Amino acid sequence: QIFSKSWNKFAHQNSCYYVEKSGRTWKEASKSCQAFPVKSSLLQSIQYLEDYSLFKVLLHMLTPFLQGSSWWINLYQDKDSLKWLNFPEETVTFIDWEAHTNFKMNQSGGVLMLGSPGENSIRWSLRDLSSEEGFICEMQDCSDTRPTFVYIEDRTTSPTAEETGIISKLNLHCVPSGWFLSGSISWFKDGFLIEDPLYEISMNRLSLSLKTTKNLMDILRFQGYYRCSIDREYPFKQVFSPKVLFKIPGLHTFVLHMKSEASEVSNCSHSISLKLPYADALNKHLLEILPKGSVAILRDASCTDSKLHYYDHIYFSEELGGENEIKKVIENSFTFGNDVLLELLKQLQVDKKDISIRSTVKCPREKFYHNRRILNWPETPIGQSALPEEICVTVEGDALERKCLGDFDVGAYWSPVKKDCDVVHSDLTVNLQKLARTNITADNILNSSLNMEILTTTWKDLRSMDVQYVAQILRNMESVPDIKPQVLRAVVNTVDSVITAKISASDRRIALTNASCRISAAMENIATSVQTDGQVIKEAGNNIAVCIMPYSSNVTLIPTGGVLENWGSNVTTLFNDSDRDPYSHFETFEAAVLLPDNLLAQKQNSSVSNIPIIIRRNINFLKNIDVISPVIDVSVGNEPVYDVDPPIELIFKVPEIPVKQKEEFFQCVFWDQSLNDNYGGWSFKGCYNSYVDSTHMRCFCNHLTSFAVILELKPGSEILKVHQTSLSIITYIGCSLSIFGLGAIIVTFIAFRKWRKDVKHKVLFNLSLALISFLLIFLIGIEKTESRYGCMAVAVLLHYFMLSSFTWMLVEAFMQYLSLVKVIGTYIPRLIQKAMLFAWGVPFTIVGIVLCINYDLYSSRHKYCWLSDNIFYLAVAAPVLSMLALNFVIFALILYSNTCGRSTKYLRTNQNERQETIARAKAVFCVSILLGLSWIFGFLAVDEAKLIFQYLFAITTTSQGFLIFVFFVFRQKSTRDLWLNLVRTAPSPEISHITGGTEVTSRGLNHRSVQSRLSRVTYKAKLSYISFNG
Repeated sequence: QIFSKSWNKFAHQNSCYYVEKSGRTWKEASKSCQAFPVKSSLLQSIQYLEDYSLFKVLLHMLTPFLQGSSWWINLYQDKDSLKWLNFPEETVTFIDWEAHTNFKMNQSGGVLMLGSPGENSIRWSLRDLSSEEGFICEMQDCSDTRPTFVYIEDRTTSPTAEETGIISKLNLHCVPSGWFLSGSISWFKDGFLIEDPLYEISMNRLSLSLKTTKNLMDILRFQGYYRCSIDREYPFKQVFSPKVLFKIPGLHTFVLHMKSEASEVSNCSHSISLKLPYADALNKHLLEILPKGSVAILRDASCTDSKLHYYDHIYFSEELGGENEIKKVIENSFTFGNDVLLELLKQLQVDKKDISIRSTVKCPREKFYHNRRILNWPETPIGQSALPEEICVTVEGDALERKCLGDFDVGAYWSPVKKDCDVVHSDLTVNLQKLARTNITADNILNSSLNMEILTTTWKDLRSMDVQYVAQILRNMESVPDIKPQVLRAVVNTVDSVITAKISASDRRIALTNASCRISAAMENIATSVQTDGQVIKEAGNNIAVCIMPYSSNVTLIPTGGVLENWGSNVTTLFNDSDRDPYSHFETFEAAVLLPDNLLAQKQNSSVSNIPIIIRRNINFLKNIDVISPVIDVSVGNEPVYDVDPPIELIFKVPEIPVKQKEEFFQCVFWDQSLNDNYGGWSFKGCYNSYVDSTHMRCFCNHLTSFAVILELKPGSEILKVHQTSLSIITYIGCSLSIFGLGAIIVTFIAFRKWRKDVKHKVLFNLSLALISFLLIFLIGIEKTESRYGCMAVAVLLHYFMLSSFTWMLVEAFMQYLSLVKVIGTYIPRLIQKAMLFAWGVPFTIVGIVLCINYDLYSSRHKYCWLSDNIFYLAVAAPVLSMLALNFVIFALILYSNTCGRSTKYLRTNQNERQETIARAKAVFCVSILLGLSWIFGFLAVDEAKLIFQYLFAITTTSQGFLIFVFFVFRQKSTRDLWLNLVRTAPSPEISHITGGTEVTSRGLNHRSVQSRLSRVTYKAKLSYISFNG
């Protein structure tokens, strides 16, 4: 689904189609297809028989066939000329005309139409260009790598004055994004599939009109959480939307939470079933003691931490009083309960202290004693955070926050307070906290805004708690109607200072994320309430520009957007009498927003008076740190805006990157406050992007909110920040240890002439040289993206030494095969020269080919100095996987040779079987390290198992060099003796030629003695290469 249009295709096809039934002329239909933000045109791929036959099957599935149905296609007839407009030079070779087609028109357009009466077939025909027909749009490339997901748009409304007897009109729309199986949308309420015939379900829409009833139980069953789901085809998975709450208006809903000890935690359901009769009896008794008209229902029961939890829902009509008043009535019923109530609580094994009455809307005002301090927390809606009325700053520098947790099922409750209050040293913090506690009204809003401006602009060092108090002040201001322009100016200067402030990296980002969202929302609400007196109001700072365009349905001059040319300048407003193209006004600009003409037409009957456009730099504490464009906030009225068609167009200035890579790396997104437990996050649902040029990105979105462009290689593939930090620490520690170990190997090779005579030590030296070069360049240069050519040099060297490391691992695998498997006849003349030619030459050839094809492939410096994804799979993944596959084959041969494949007939050993098994297991483990088999974890780090394999990859791969040093150098007694003798200044001992088994076993062997000595030599060679007993 793209901008409320359902596109369809077969799973194996690249092309997809949109079928429109409403009538348009041929030119209108063609323009409508081309107006999509994606590349589409009228249907044209039916020019070949195979494609045409397949499309007819799809069309039969999508549309109900009524006599006379017809749709425009991209076929055009001009007198005697007939052509497909996308391929005008090609002759139309395949046709499927309807029998009564009129070919005598001067100009006409092609249509697909239902055949003659009684037929259920599709034929071609021609229609006059002014005829109004349906039409079919086609996109040639429908590949979408973004994950499939689904969400619900809640369009529930209150009944109009004419709709008497109606309480509420439930209206939910299931909005899929990405490819999914047609017809797979399902609806659920409280986790159960909806099959009630009272619901009206049509395609992706669920609706219900609730009527007034005397029995409250008749409608309570419709109150609760709704979800929808779709089926993803490959790999198959049912994808669920976030849940949406529907509450019946005019009702107070409370949760009676009771908990007791569970007798058997291992059998929770059995414990609950024993108590359910008493819970039902309790609900019946509550109806007797609570005011008339109330209803009590057991909502849920569960076991947690050896406790049984009961959640009763108690409903009251709002006519009986306010929420706090009714809550007091319920609490008194339990405080002064009668004997029957006390007996039922006893049967449930519930103590009065374990009973709480919770609102389903907000956490109550609470006086909290914390570390010998009294903190008063205000009423706070579920999902939001609050600051105490008293000043309390943590040791990290944050204002102490507390979140209202819970939901409609379990009620609202406060999160625990886990931090202590520290001494406040800043007068700025004290003054901002006092201002945040001030009750801001129309009389004092100007003075309050000016005081806030003075405080934030005169102090240089804003800390995170100061930003939180600024957010609270703005939140208090947004409820004031008819705000003067002077207040807006003070607010803009304040937010400009906040964006400029360099918040300490040690401060808590989650608190700042929350504050930034409140600042953004408050700015929009304040701008909407500004008195414009029919004039455009503009304010700007170095990091923010605000434009408020007045709107009235009585005027002909209608605002259509705005453009910010440079930071520090005002937004240039666009109206319906001016050119909408920003490039006609400016050569370059920071950001632009273009509103479709019909958007304001939809709002003519609403109370929209102002259209605010806010363009700001990314506030540095927004949760997604990869925002690389300005942020645009735009709203029209206070109600949500859905299905904007044609969509809103936004253009952002972004860092320069090759156009061919822009769509792969950049994503248009909007801020969705419902994500991450209401802390908010960036989402790309309802937004699509296309490039403009090397420095600008165009976004199309079908709703209004905060928009930006983020850098995202693969949407949905991010890992949590804590894991990113852990993986980075593991990587740096592992690489440092490996550099030390590899350096020790190289020094040993250089220092001892006799040690470097061995062929295996020469191979080990070259492998160490390749690995240490790769690791050093990785640690020093991978993030040095400032210089284009310097970054390219790093990428080239990384590519070369990475491939060299794998070629030398393959050489090591070959050496191990000769030493541990073949054993006899293993002498190869000039082995080391041939190995060097292969191991250093093959990577050089691959890197050279990439450089000759396009050296810009090494300039993918969006975040790291590395190859672009365009060539990565061919130049890195393919050769690395090939060499790993060969290493695994050789490893399997070695494993077989050391276990099932060895002969014991002539074997003589003083080791028992257990010791022998342990020694062989150690040998196999060490060979796996030498062959770099752990690199396979990097290719397995996908989908659900990604995080696990990333940790395995980081731990095993980065420490490979250190482990090679430990097992192949340090644990070798002969090598240790060399270093000991060097330290003692004594002559170095001869190195045992047993470690040179590859060549020794190939000489001096008599053909007649081979059979009798083979097993002894083989076993000796296998165990002597890796020594574990020194």
